[in-house]
Amino acid sequence: MSVLRPYEGIYDVDVDARVLATMLRFVPHMAAPVRLSFPLGLLLVEFGAPFFGFGMTRFRSMNRARAISYLERIGRGAEPFRMLFDGLRVLVLVAFYQQPEILAALGVDWAPRAEELIARRAKLMNMEPSLANPRNAGVARADASRADDPTGTSS
Repeated sequence: MSVLRPYEGIYDVDVDARVLATMLRFVPHMAAPVRLSFPLGLLLVEFGAPFFGFGMTRFRSMNRARAISYLERIGRGAEPFRMLFDGLRVLVLVAFYQQPEILAALGVDWAPRAEELIARRAKLMNMEPSLANPRNAGVARADASRADDPTGTSS
């Protein structure tokens, strides 16, 4: 599936094995119909070249240019084939852009943002619940007044 990811410039990094591992870790989390049909879609990509005018060859034996052309033809095919192509492309790109080398090449550093969000969440968790969200302040006071009134006559 390396033909579905960028290769030039900063993306010229050998992460294909980890991209595949990331994709395979995601498969169990797919919706059941997608998860069950995914292996069939991969088989179609591997052995479907004759149906798309590429002769009696397998996908893995194609050179890069021919494989890209084949996948583009699948992407322009009927709706189920387009969905297969789009799904594969999205899965490859999501797994690719999660790799540390790619994030570093793009200048993405999640650590400071994560620290900021953790600090903000800790502050909110220590805050009085009625102060955390102004829209909930009246609700919290009304709930507290009902708890103080054992007869339940307050409105």
